[in-house]
Amino acid sequence: MEMDTRKQQAQTGTRMRDRANDLIQDVKGEVQHEVTQIQASRAPVNPAQSDHVVRRHVFGLSVGFFVAIVVFLVLVIVGIAIHDHLF
Repeated sequence: MEMDTRKQQAQTGTRMRDRANDLIQDVKGEVQHEVTQIQASRAPVNPAQSDHVVRRHVFGLSVGFFVAIVVFLVLVIVGIAIHDHLF
């Protein structure tokens, strides 16, 4: 009876070690995959493509700045008109 219990305990321990090793291997595989993805995303970029992206961002910022100035001027004009109309 005692031998069966020890044998079962040994088998359970072996199964648990196998499961732990499987989990460790899965985690290692996931980490390697993520590291590969990060390295691929940091790959050198084509300079022409980079310049194009920068130009688009600068254009977007300049358009946004221009729109903000126009809105501000319209608000100033409306504010002056309201002020003159009330007083």
